[in-house]
Amino acid sequence: MLLGGLLDLGVPLNELQSAIDSLGLGVELTAETVKRCGLRGISVTVIEREKSPPIRDMNAFCQILDMANLSSAIKKKTFGVLQLLFHAEARVHGIPVEKVRLHELGSIDTLVDIVGTVYCLDFLDIDTIYSSSIPISSGWVKTHHGPMPVPAPAVSILMEGVPVHPTSVKLELVTPTGLALLKYFSREFGSFPQMNVEKTGFGAGSRDIQDHPNLLRLWLGHSDQTGANEIIELVTVIDDIPLEIIPHTIEKLLSKGALDAYMCPTYMKKGRPGVELKVLSPIGLEHELMAVLFYETTTTGIRVEKRHRVTLPRRHTVLETPWGPVAAKEVEINNEKRTYPEFEDAKKVSAKTGVPLIEIYNFFKRATNE
Repeated sequence: MLLGGLLDLGVPLNELQSAIDSLGLGVELTAETVKRCGLRGISVTVIEREKSPPIRDMNAFCQILDMANLSSAIKKKTFGVLQLLFHAEARVHGIPVEKVRLHELGSIDTLVDIVGTVYCLDFLDIDTIYSSSIPISSGWVKTHHGPMPVPAPAVSILMEGVPVHPTSVKLELVTPTGLALLKYFSREFGSFPQMNVEKTGFGAGSRDIQDHPNLLRLWLGHSDQTGANEIIELVTVIDDIPLEIIPHTIEKLLSKGALDAYMCPTYMKKGRPGVELKVLSPIGLEHELMAVLFYETTTTGIRVEKRHRVTLPRRHTVLETPWGPVAAKEVEINNEKRTYPEFEDAKKVSAKTGVPLIEIYNFFKRATNE
């Protein structure tokens, strides 16, 4: 459904097919306009040109991904979604991630759905994704292990930290792959963001459910003004671990989706030096980030507060410099655009070329003023 909706937003099918071909899976994608409860939508079907063995474990997924002719950003995001799936399955079965063997999710479709969705989001240059709460149905679904209640066990795990709402539908509405994609990419779940809508896309599910349009609706738009949204602030104070642990913890928090994480020196009771660790979390991700804090540090308590945040409109771009392309972010204030290099990318260019890092920053400053 996600692929159908993204194609409806303007991604050319041949471009998506080229990205999937780079996986070497020998599959063909077809897109068809269908009706669901009288409403049109795009249904995408994956056709195997020749029968391929299932992809069961994380290592097999990663080997295919490593060989693909895709950007490092697309590969990294695909890996992040796969991690969510495998960790959910590991918890369901009570085994380590490296021992997880997928059955229903071990089909070629799973990798095609994930890589295809990540590619389409990159093609459309989508900066931020907001999602409504997730519809939860009931009933039973057939699995390798026998009949299972809906939501499926992996979906139940992935639902943690995500707003949901009940429906009267007796069929599976949310799959583990679909929810993993939404959980990985969505900045917030809940209310519709303030924006100018440019286009609407409809992705259709394979079944035509009676009295329920089996469609996913996507809106593509942009914001012309500062964005205001709610976030969660997590705060804890620590004084009994080596300080080297804190930067490691911050890196892990950021890799899990924290908007920001930083520490401030402080003094505890009785004058003991310590650090106050603050984490800014999207709503819906705070429980996962709190788990990182409890697991990686010695803290026994975390203060949780909702905060109001205002941000400038921004988009990710790449600026050509005399030393090669450098990833950057472009922000806008009072109709004036400012471009800033992404530090890690600028650092790599500096290390590769020997150009001082400050010179790369100065180039961006001059380019912005021109």
